[in-house]
Amino acid sequence: MEWELETSPYPLPHKLASGEVIMESFRRYRDAIALLDWENYCVIEKIETLKPRTGAATSLITFLKTLALKHRFRIFGNPIPYKPTCLLAAASPLSQTDLQSWYSKNGFLVGNGNDGGIYLWFPNKPESQSASGRQ
Repeated sequence: MEWELETSPYPLPHKLASGEVIMESFRRYRDAIALLDWENYCVIEKIETLKPRTGAATSLITFLKTLALKHRFRIFGNPIPYKPTCLLAAASPLSQTDLQSWYSKNGFLVGNGNDGGIYLWFPNKPESQSASGRQ
């Protein structure tokens, strides 16, 4: 709820490989946007900056981490580069190595799952997890 109070809706159209266009429910926090999935924990689907190299994405992730610690939930994600959805976002996203380094520098546990996929957790990961990293 606090996430929704401090952010504003920022829906964006996304064209799937099939040609179908869907609306993605991004939310804006200052000069960055995030597409999150709230399950048993917060799943980062996408984060994009509207002003590249200004610290906007770091500010968003710092706020999200503050909420995680305050409300005692975990943040999970797969740090994989993708073509940004928002036209204002950086034209060339971080490389795989730079993305993993950025999350690590920002206090996330980044590593390989049992299935070989790359995952991130904050503040920690569950003791028992499936190969994909989710419980």
